[in-house]
Amino acid sequence: MKLQIKVDDNGKIIDAKFKTFGCGSAIASSSLASEWIKGKTTDYASTVRNDQIAKELSLPPVKLHCSSSFLL
Repeated sequence: MKLQIKVDDNGKIIDAKFKTFGCGSAIASSSLASEWIKGKTTDYASTVRNDQIAKELSLPPVKLHCSSSFLL
């Protein structure tokens, strides 16, 4: 996954975009994570964990690795 963020002078993420190749779970995880961090600080973004993403998307344990591509 490739993540691009646009940050303002206060460290707030004003835009986030991603490019990923993989299964639907990987794409959904990347999409959700990029939406979660918009409007947040970079410090907050670094605290997002793949288990939070997996729980929100109700990913089965076998797909947990698909959500780890976002980790900063």
